[in-house]
Amino acid sequence: MLFYLVGCILFVAQGVLMVTDPSPAQPNTHFLGWNGIVFFGLGIPVLAYRLTRSRPRLIISDMGIEDCANGLGLIPWSEISAIEYFTHQRVPLLSLSMHTPDNWIPKLRIDQRWLAPFARLLGGSDINIPLSGLTEKPTEVYRQVTEYFKS
Repeated sequence: MLFYLVGCILFVAQGVLMVTDPSPAQPNTHFLGWNGIVFFGLGIPVLAYRLTRSRPRLIISDMGIEDCANGLGLIPWSEISAIEYFTHQRVPLLSLSMHTPDNWIPKLRIDQRWLAPFARLLGGSDINIPLSGLTEKPTEVYRQVTEYFKS
């Protein structure tokens, strides 16, 4: 996550250099510079917040899975019909099939709601939780989740 924050800062700095260039070599340099400043500038507070929060991103308990990063809250084990582990572009994902997906899809962030049909086409299911950036290895998280799910 720190790598992405540093990247955003560097891209914003590059955008500032492009915008302040008094005689740009290309006519659209200022436009591209402003786009870089806005796009990567919006990532800086988001990434800084994620780096500084002390709350865990994923909580696995007897009651269910609490996905704090996606805002879903507690997903009870009784709502989950199947659990799978897969990777997409080297990102490990915990894929949850739900008994009543219509109750859970509206709780997803708007970007995830829009991407949900495409996630199913790529091998995912109703809810896909990224496991990258956790303190535990993704395979260990999957093992713990399946143990709780089976019991």
